[in-house]
Amino acid sequence: MQRGGAVTAQEREDMRIRAERLLLVSLPPALRETLFETNDMKKLQARMHETLEPIQNKYINKHLMYLLVDLISSRILPELLEEKS
Repeated sequence: MQRGGAVTAQEREDMRIRAERLLLVSLPPALRETLFETNDMKKLQARMHETLEPIQNKYINKHLMYLLVDLISSRILPELLEEKS
């Protein structure tokens, strides 16, 4: 993989697969089996990909960030939620 240069589609895919594998091996075996209902590594990788795929959407991530900022600001400044009469 290159450093500082443009990342190709193949390199991006390789990084995604590697990250998913690292997440899988970081989970204790009992938790993996409970969450994904299998011990087969290929099935685990496929299910991990299915689990992580929705959060790779730029629009969804932006929406989640707006919701998070709204939640945090309403907890810090509850007067923002009060209606003015």
